[in-house]
Amino acid sequence: MMLWRALLLLFTAASLSGCGVRMLYHQLDWLIPWQLQHYVTLDSSQRLELEVLVEDRLDWHCRTQLPRYAEWLRAVEHDLRNQAVSAQWLTERADDAGVFWTELMRPLSHDLAAVLGEASDAQIDELFRNLDARTREQMKAFVNREDHVLFQERAERLERRLRRWFGRMNADQRARIQAWSEDLGLFGHEWLENRGRWQAQLRHALDASDRRPESLQPALERLMVHPEQSWSPDHVERLERQRKATWLLLADLYQMSSEGQRDRLITRAGRLARDFERLACAIPVDAPPDYRTSDASKPGSMRAS
Repeated sequence: MMLWRALLLLFTAASLSGCGVRMLYHQLDWLIPWQLQHYVTLDSSQRLELEVLVEDRLDWHCRTQLPRYAEWLRAVEHDLRNQAVSAQWLTERADDAGVFWTELMRPLSHDLAAVLGEASDAQIDELFRNLDARTREQMKAFVNREDHVLFQERAERLERRLRRWFGRMNADQRARIQAWSEDLGLFGHEWLENRGRWQAQLRHALDASDRRPESLQPALERLMVHPEQSWSPDHVERLERQRKATWLLLADLYQMSSEGQRDRLITRAGRLARDFERLACAIPVDAPPDYRTSDASKPGSMRAS
């Protein structure tokens, strides 16, 4: 789902400029409700409750998560300086990021349960109408196109994202990206089919007779933390092959990189780490232990004081 896309976007802020990360984070308190309003029309009391949830969650995220992201980026910066880059290294760093993702999704499932658990049947219907409309848009963009166009556009999207880290790609790097895109094949239909499986399970959870937040939260946590449980085995296997192919691609691009590109990588990692360090909220010296860590998983109790 896209309801918390603004906060999740921050987690993938590697694709943004340093200034963009700081600006985005400071605007999340209105970006998140604005994103949600694209899917569900909230009444005044629901909007107020959402604002409180967002404020509390951002407080938790700022205190407990940003310092960890910064520490992770410092380790990445260190390894880049020592040229310790390989497909295995990328896999391990991605596994680290996967832990961060899980630890973010789990408390967000509590927040989403609080919002959707009090939604009316009409609001739930509106939510799924908008999700279906989004699926139709993605069908047009990523499925109903000629094969060579989809391969080329996928290669171009990745090159644009990597350009912010590497700078302009050389001819060998561009050719390697194009080969990667073609080797992955086309799987838009399969991707949307498994998205439909996930969405059907979400609908089932929301159509349950007991939609109280505490009853809804376990299903939402499963769908958000472990979405692969709703996918077909073939899709899970394909995604694993894609991940391995992508880590190998990135390792190859690094080996093809110039000294200037490697210097840019190091600079970008350090700059992003500094952004997170500056954004991180200080934890009061006399704060109780639950303020520092455990408040993330308490439904309805996301602020310590």
